[in-house]
Amino acid sequence: MLETPRTLWLRAHPTQAPADVLIVRPPAYPGEAPSGQELPLPRLDAERAHMAREATLKLSADLTAANPHNPAWFYTWMASRDRFRSLILDKLTLAARWDALLATPGGATQLASAVSDPFDARMIAAIARRHGWRVKIAPRARLHWLRQALILRFKPLLHCILELLRHWAILRAARRAPLPSEALRDHDLLSLTLLHAGPLNRSAEAGRYSDAYLGPLPHHAQQRGLKTLVIGGIIHDADGSTAAARRVGDITVASVGDFLTPWDLLTSAARAFFTRIRIPQMPPGLAGVDLRALTRWDLRREAVVHKQFCYMTEAAARRALRWNPLAGVVMLYENNPWEKAWNRLCAQQKRPSLGFLHCAVLPSHLKNYVAEEERRHRPAPGVMFCTGPEARRTFLTLGAHDRAWARAGCALRGPDLSGITPQRAAPPRKIRTLIALMDGLAHSIDAVRLLDAIAREIPSVRILLRGHPVDLPTEQLAQKSGVALTADGPFGASEPKDLNQAILQADAALYVGSTAVMNAVALGLPVIHLRINETLENDPLFQAPYLHRAAGDAASLQAAIAHFEQMPQTQFETELQQARENLVQTFTPVTEPGMDAMLAALGHAL
Repeated sequence: MLETPRTLWLRAHPTQAPADVLIVRPPAYPGEAPSGQELPLPRLDAERAHMAREATLKLSADLTAANPHNPAWFYTWMASRDRFRSLILDKLTLAARWDALLATPGGATQLASAVSDPFDARMIAAIARRHGWRVKIAPRARLHWLRQALILRFKPLLHCILELLRHWAILRAARRAPLPSEALRDHDLLSLTLLHAGPLNRSAEAGRYSDAYLGPLPHHAQQRGLKTLVIGGIIHDADGSTAAARRVGDITVASVGDFLTPWDLLTSAARAFFTRIRIPQMPPGLAGVDLRALTRWDLRREAVVHKQFCYMTEAAARRALRWNPLAGVVMLYENNPWEKAWNRLCAQQKRPSLGFLHCAVLPSHLKNYVAEEERRHRPAPGVMFCTGPEARRTFLTLGAHDRAWARAGCALRGPDLSGITPQRAAPPRKIRTLIALMDGLAHSIDAVRLLDAIAREIPSVRILLRGHPVDLPTEQLAQKSGVALTADGPFGASEPKDLNQAILQADAALYVGSTAVMNAVALGLPVIHLRINETLENDPLFQAPYLHRAAGDAASLQAAIAHFEQMPQTQFETELQQARENLVQTFTPVTEPGMDAMLAALGHAL
């Protein structure tokens, strides 16, 4: 009897398939089971997930080794290992999932899948053929992928023009309300940030500048006698952000537009378009992926516009440093491309500089990773401060960082959790309500779909969804997730605007990566991390097991709930104290001596 040939049909759009063909698609939420004719791509086991992560880290390190003195490379999100703006990890994870499926299809011999992106189509077809599958592609799909490839070719030019117009708006806004020349010169300290109209207006109304990322540090430096100039990049609303900056009265707040000329905008666009990044020969990667093709695809998507932004930042930085020849530099630190423009110039001029990592430190933040062979090449501030000793300890596990370079500071941006009094003195004996604290990242959509499935399996526990107040508010998050929130059903919306009030409506808190969970811990609630990513650890409390469990489906969530319901009183009290101590070690409260110590790292003896 002849063996039925294994066949994979690739289409550009979802179409009706014969009854004997299984339709492969990405899972709607992590762990979704097969249903009828549909076959979700499998989750990765621990070994494959580790391989995808390590391959992503190594690819950036190899490209740094190939471009050690090329700013064009360092001005890309791929060089920064940004897992949202660079899609290297996503593509390698997708390849590993298809590789696992096609290697052991579980008896399936006829598969079909809709693939919109031409790179994905080529990659999946190559994996299928490597495993002995026939690949059939409709002519209409080939035309679609050709059209998408041509669009990708011309997108950089369009993005370059749009970025030119965006910075022209920033330059124009600065010239409409120009600062006096003397206000931009001869300062002791340059404080670099991003400008947002809301926080600037609040600072103007309060009569005291508080930075969106560096908190009270610039104001404190000014009070200590250091003539301080705040310089901010603008991402959105050039007119509104510039006008708000001009309203701040106790410190000078300038935008990058105050240091730019029209010629800078034109030369930056030209440099971004014509500078090249060397992509060396590479052996096939995970699942046989062509790493050179993957690199070219990812850089073509995003590199030109971000190089352009960084070259403009570099032009502004060069002028600001020339006008302030004795100033030290303080900046937010996330290993973003634009930071490296300042870091390169500070290193060239031997200018003292300090970076502050304002957010939680997680293994999922691949931007914080550095390999030994790239550390001496990657532009970085002279010294870097984390939010506390525990944050520094975690940071030092992310690659080959110099222990003397990474230091423990204080949580300039907040939150100050030490002043929150626990409102729960005993473990919950019956958990009836959970609050789901979501961040503003795309994975929140997957998390909400998973929570919706869990809520249907455990209707006795009501889940209240709280989205990110700015990036993904609750209603918008539910809509994007395709989930209906009900007033009296098992899955509803959290109503209070105040975070702490919303948390106290629940018996325990669910979360993925939101640092709002820190407030829940400070208030004395048990917390449950929702695992939705097998390749990255995105739990901000991953090293703090106190009053803390993890779940990935209904069964493990029920087990976590039972654990807390049965927790002895003495254990609850001990773990609550340990959890609060961990919070203080992670987010050390701001003090004047703490800020003095940070500024002293620049050589300013206070």
